[in-house]
Amino acid sequence: MKYCRKCILPDTRPGIVLDSNEICSACRNFELRKKIDWPAREANFEVVIANANKRSKGYECLIPVSGGKDSTWQVVK
Repeated sequence: MKYCRKCILPDTRPGIVLDSNEICSACRNFELRKKIDWPAREANFEVVIANANKRSKGYECLIPVSGGKDSTWQVVK
């Protein structure tokens, strides 16, 4: 069993892959957040909100879901 050199997650955890430097994919993705253009993302989100408001029939609620049966049921309820 191998462990991440940064966070000590084992390579047996589902979805975790260690690179050649033995750093896990979760730690690598955490580092990538510094490179995200957050103002551009906010602008895109504002566009999504504006489009939702145009089509709204009185509701002002955004519920992010995975699309699976549990999260879809939460939206229905």
